[in-house]
Amino acid sequence: AGEGGGLLVNQWPHILDLWQWVCGMPTRLQATCRFGGHHNIEVEDEVHVFAEYENGATVFLTGSTGEAPGSERIEIVGSQGRIIADGDQLQLLRLKVPAPDFIATAQPGFPSPSSTVETETLDPNGDYAAGITRDFVAAIQNGTGGPLIAPGTEGAAGAMLANAILLSAWSDRAWIPLPLDLLSEERFEHLLAGRIRTSVQSAATSSAVFTLEDSFRRPG
Repeated sequence: AGEGGGLLVNQWPHILDLWQWVCGMPTRLQATCRFGGHHNIEVEDEVHVFAEYENGATVFLTGSTGEAPGSERIEIVGSQGRIIADGDQLQLLRLKVPAPDFIATAQPGFPSPSSTVETETLDPNGDYAAGITRDFVAAIQNGTGGPLIAPGTEGAAGAMLANAILLSAWSDRAWIPLPLDLLSEERFEHLLAGRIRTSVQSAATSSAVFTLEDSFRRPG
């Protein structure tokens, strides 16, 4: 009732958005959350998610606000190799022989497919949030008519993932089909309302003034 939300809506909105933007929405997921596991709060501060796609692909997502030093790392593994995004480094490990072909023809023993490595350093000062904001303002002021870089439907998809994760955690790690149907949405709203009613808000003991710059700092 007082805090409104934890890791999913404070630290992870961009992570959830990036997940569904790059990989699309999964067909179902299950999750576990720790509520106040590291801090004196009522909301989630540690989340672990396992998701499945119609084509058989799987995703594992894990995050915590109780670990230090922090890290942000994304790995995408396919039949042709692996992409790793870690900080401002983007690494592509490209297999010389696709994994399914290598597995089918590998000789007994401990063979390992060979690969090449390509590395690129990303611009940490790229035109990210500012560019999206300018695009949004231009669409309002000038009626550009073109598709927005980040339309509202993208935000709705990320919010649905967050709600599904909480619904699974509140339902003993049950599988939650996606997209959420009306029954699932109503159950989420019911469980959320119950937790708001039983919330025990602690009185503020201190106050501080700060800027948001520190919220964008990168590890190291």
